[in-house]
Amino acid sequence: MNLVYIYEATAPKIVRWRLRLQVFQFQIIHIPGRLNVIADALSRLFVLNLEEKRNDIVAKKTPREAFDLVHNFVVGHFGIVKTKALLREKNLAWSNMSVDIEKFIKECSTCQKVRLGQGSMSAALTTTCRQEPFECVAYDTSRR
Repeated sequence: MNLVYIYEATAPKIVRWRLRLQVFQFQIIHIPGRLNVIADALSRLFVLNLEEKRNDIVAKKTPREAFDLVHNFVVGHFGIVKTKALLREKNLAWSNMSVDIEKFIKECSTCQKVRLGQGSMSAALTTTCRQEPFECVAYDTSRR
């Protein structure tokens, strides 16, 4: 449904998407989920397969690997309490879990930069990947 409003959006990211899509001829039509059974069934099948595979993999994880499942750039960089809760939701627990999680978070450079006020989560999520050769890249290295 959000794509229906792509031509009215003013957010810079959406404007960039719209500009990139201008070279194509297409029409955006919203089909409610209950009427779009094919797409809905396919997306559910994909999620079910991923969940089954994830459950098989999760059973064989070390504490560090289990921690990395719930503490990353996709899921987020949460504190000790939230990370423990996420692990327990996924039925992942081990002895000395609190001590390990505290150690892993203290070793996480992103968490430490945000905690110490040296960076922000939005800055941590940006990339330096460029699309064109010789494209200008600028960095602000001043400390505030």
